[in-house]
Parts: sequence; C-alpha cells; structure tokens
Amino acid sequence: MASCCPRIPQTSWKKSTSLFTQYDLLFGTTRVESYFHFTALEEKFGIDSGRRDRLLRTLVRNLYTYHLQEIFLTVVNEYMDWSRSFLQGQDIFDGTVDALGDALVVAPVIRSGTFHSGGIPREDTYPPSLQPAAKGKKTFFLHI
Repeated sequence: MASCCPRIPQTSWKKSTSLFTQYDLLFGTTRVESYFHFTALEEKFGIDSGRRDRLLRTLVRNLYTYHLQEIFLTVVNEYMDWSRSFLQGQDIFDGTVDALGDALVVAPVIRSGTFHSGGIPREDTYPPSLQPAAKGKKTFFLHI
C-alpha cells in the first residue's frame, strides 16, 4: 500500500510524527546523482572552473539568502581535490558533480530519513561490501 503526504513533509512531521515513524525506511545513494545536468562531452572531458562557478553560484543563490559569497567559497573549497597541484577539467567536473549531488539529492534524502526517525536515534548502516571500492565509486546505505 502506497502512502502519500498531503502537505509539505516539514509541516506534516511537526504536526504528527506518527505519519512518518510508522514505516521503516531504507534509502541509498550512488556516486553520481546529478545525471542530467551535464552533456556527454562534459562527462568525458570535464568542465572549466568558469562553468563550475556558474553552476555552484546558481545553486547557492537558489538555496540561501544571506552570506552567498562565503557559502560559495566554502563549497568550492570543500569539493576541490587538494591532493593535485593542477586541476584538469575532469577533476573540476568530479568535484562539481559531488557538490550538486550532495546538495540536490543526498541532503534531502537524509532530511527525509530524519523525519522518518521521529528524533529517535536509531540507525543502521550497511556498507556496500568489504572489498575496496573502485576509484570513483562510493555507495552508502543508511537505514533509519
């Protein structure tokens, strides 16, 4: 039986936690959640820092109201590969994909999981396997 939330989840959760806490929830994410934000050429050859800056500035402007420059610089800093002395287009692309995926997919999924937990600190994590992941592959499952 499928359930549908009649209102915005934040509003429903605050009024009636039983709506969310009566069901178990299992969710997972993959390495790349933002499939359709880039062209095939960008996926193959990467992007330049100007394109990254435009995408991330738009994201920050759409999500926040204050301190936009500080937030933008923090995001760029956190998703930059500091182990490389010179960033190639593919490195910039990888960081941008991670930032967009975390902001647009992972964070809302985790927030939804928080709603479903009802504030009860109960969570089980399931690592994908005991084998080391291939380069560029990360999978994480969280059960709340």
